[in-house]
Amino acid sequence: MPDLLLEIGTEELPPHDIAPALEQLAEGTRAAFAALRIDAGPVRTYGAPRRLALVCTGVALRQRPTVREVRGPAARVAFDAQGHPTQAAIGFARGQGIPVERLQTREVEGKRYAVAVVKEGGRSSAQVLPEALAAVVVGISFSKTMRWGDGDARFARPIRWIVALLGRTVLRVEVAGVRAGRTTRGHRTLGGGPRPVPGAQAYVRVLKSCGVIVDSEERRRVIVLQATTLAKQGAGMPVLDPHLLHELVMGTEHPQVLRGAFDREFLALPGPVLVTVMQHHQKYFAVEDGRRQLLPYFLAVRDGDDRHLATVRQGHEWVLRARLADARFFFQEDRRRRLEDYLPALDGLLYQAQLGTMAEKTRRLVTLSRHVSGLLLLDGRSTEALLRAATLSKADLVTKLVGEFPELQGVIGQIYAELDGEPPEVARAIGEHYRPTRSDDAAPKTQVGALLGLVDKVDTLVGVIGVGLVPTGSQDPYGLRRAAQGIVEIIQMLRLRIPLRALAEVAAAGYGRTWGPEGIDVLVDFVRQRLRAVLIDQGIRYDLVDAALAVSGDDLLAAADRARAL
Repeated sequence: MPDLLLEIGTEELPPHDIAPALEQLAEGTRAAFAALRIDAGPVRTYGAPRRLALVCTGVALRQRPTVREVRGPAARVAFDAQGHPTQAAIGFARGQGIPVERLQTREVEGKRYAVAVVKEGGRSSAQVLPEALAAVVVGISFSKTMRWGDGDARFARPIRWIVALLGRTVLRVEVAGVRAGRTTRGHRTLGGGPRPVPGAQAYVRVLKSCGVIVDSEERRRVIVLQATTLAKQGAGMPVLDPHLLHELVMGTEHPQVLRGAFDREFLALPGPVLVTVMQHHQKYFAVEDGRRQLLPYFLAVRDGDDRHLATVRQGHEWVLRARLADARFFFQEDRRRRLEDYLPALDGLLYQAQLGTMAEKTRRLVTLSRHVSGLLLLDGRSTEALLRAATLSKADLVTKLVGEFPELQGVIGQIYAELDGEPPEVARAIGEHYRPTRSDDAAPKTQVGALLGLVDKVDTLVGVIGVGLVPTGSQDPYGLRRAAQGIVEIIQMLRLRIPLRALAEVAAAGYGRTWGPEGIDVLVDFVRQRLRAVLIDQGIRYDLVDAALAVSGDDLLAAADRARAL
């Protein structure tokens, strides 16, 4: 049986769009095979900035034949007293394309009907697949799409070519006015023009011959190996952040790693500042020694070969030097004052148009922290640390460094608090309270940090949900799902028996307005649904989770414990 190759060639796709699109492409193709009754083997996808591709081995040449029963008129109408077919039966049989003699009768709900048993032979896969594959491609959803040319088609980026082969046969797939052929395109600078693909099994080899490593796992291995080798030349190891690595894997078709250097004097900057500049802004890997101290090197990934690397390296070093000089300037300017000296400026920083300023949010956090401290009967030292951390928690938002590098919020607050001589538990809590910041991030690890994170997230949920900004679909601009996830994790980690409804009511009072019970109900249900998702992801049956939630009210810890015990 032949193999299927489908390649959608595009302008450069956003790296974060490629993996989800490939998953949809594979799922859609499998569903199409099932719906069309076409037997097929495993599906494998390939993705790179300019292409989404799929190879399926062992595709049947024809659909499986099918047998279906079509119910016709009642038996007493279809046949006379002697059992001979009437005109009603003859017409029904003709409509189904079978001789009237092949009609049968079936009893349905106590009544007998004439039934036609229709056997349909399968059509060729080459006939039925093109329309289905086009529908699969059109059905891929992206966070953002665009239109191009004169048509109405939408995709993440303009579609420029399509390869669709079943064996050596070109399938008549057409999407957005682009008709499929057997010609792919290589790397923009290394490829040397269009290349014909004889079949699915030659796809990877043909692309490699024109400068494209289409297998993302192979690109990952190339980057890791080259980065490790180059870092060792400087007596270090690369800091391979998984998110940056994924972005670079999906953002290149022929990765080439190079090592650059920066002035040692910049190592005087706090490590998180250096890493943020390199990683978040320049897309470089940092390099550290065996003691996990940063070294004055970086690793950049270009999409191309190893020609002219010295010139490319100089360009990267020049850009990084300028960015680090900016960071040093902002850091030095910030350190002219203590962290608490920035608090008055929070009056001029808007939190949300309907919810006031960051200064007002800070005051609410202090009030909520005092309430939680009383509920949990914290000792004097812990209470003092929690209130101090709440007071300083948002001060770094008005520093120059966070203004330039927003990813450092909380981190800079912790660093500045440490430099100011604040107690370690206060500084650590400031740095932790935003966590988790993404799905694979851990919750705060200290008690004070976790409690500060809890009240911060409750305040956010109460405020944003209270003004009607409940997230819908995939849109969640205020990070409410992440906040609810954090509440669930913190309550379970510290085993807190805190009534969520009462805490939300205290938070609502801090906004100077009354949230109706309906608004609080929405918030409690929103967090309970996040707990439900977490427990189901942990392998607990959904009916057991629902039963536990039904009898636990707003006590999230009790609900989680019951679900695990059932």
